[in-house]
Amino acid sequence: MARWAARRAGAAALRVRAAPPQRSASIRAAPGEPFGEAVRRLGVRNVLFSWTDLFGVMRSKMVPASAAADVAADGAGFAGFAAHLDLQPSDPDVLATPDVSSLLVLPWKREVAWVACDLSMGGKPLDQRCESLRSTPACNMSLACLQRGS
Repeated sequence: MARWAARRAGAAALRVRAAPPQRSASIRAAPGEPFGEAVRRLGVRNVLFSWTDLFGVMRSKMVPASAAADVAADGAGFAGFAAHLDLQPSDPDVLATPDVSSLLVLPWKREVAWVACDLSMGGKPLDQRCESLRSTPACNMSLACLQRGS
């Protein structure tokens, strides 16, 4: 009987969890607040750096909150070719730089913050508008869909 009681006490001790990080009542970054401070204040575990591809589909890169400030300073790097940005595999990496004013906590998943990003490649803003890409297959397909109304 003593063994059973000891097991139950040990199991109960395992169920005790550490307190979750303190969260701010706000779900947005304050105006002018540095990115790293906003992420810490919001008490999230991950930040979703997001942008849209040429077709308007949201793409993203999930970054742990502990690394979010460093990634925000340098930009979240990814292969533009793999993210459907009408680039070639030989093109340099694309950097997603967050717009701090758009940082907010996802109401349906409180441990994740979302931030909209501007894209750049080689230190210049990445222009993915159809006006600048008229000769590309992806743009021609998008324009054909718009003209058909689908």
